[in-house]
Amino acid sequence: MIRIAEIDDKNALVELFSELVVHHVEKEPDFFKMPERDFFEEGIAKAFSEENMEIWVNDEDGINAYALLKIICMDYPDRYPYKLCHIDCFGVKKGARRSGIGTALMAAVKERAKELGCSQVQLKVNVSNAEAVKFYEKSGFTAHAINMTEKLK
Repeated sequence: MIRIAEIDDKNALVELFSELVVHHVEKEPDFFKMPERDFFEEGIAKAFSEENMEIWVNDEDGINAYALLKIICMDYPDRYPYKLCHIDCFGVKKGARRSGIGTALMAAVKERAKELGCSQVQLKVNVSNAEAVKFYEKSGFTAHAINMTEKLK
């Protein structure tokens, strides 16, 4: 069942968040490093306490997927104002991937964004994470801006 996370889910969320960072470290070890456990605990605690943030989970057979949402009101002088749902983190437990859980969770996130009056959902994904890029494209996301990097020696 997909639902908003509760404080009792904190330990499971810390484990999933940690697994996501391990995945990033494996993909880009020159950029990502594994922080101490309190980093994950503080991040999850902050998400529970922030007014504009929500954590959504899938809890079939335990918490095996999560999405951390941040609702942002955008208002720039050179653009029309809009509200967006930014997916700060999205993860599916390693053993549960390619089972439809991520697709169902993404559908719930999009529905929640509509309920909150958001005109778009956005996220950031590293190109080195080809599986995630493919999943997001399959979910309907397209590149809007390109963040370019040059490593200096």
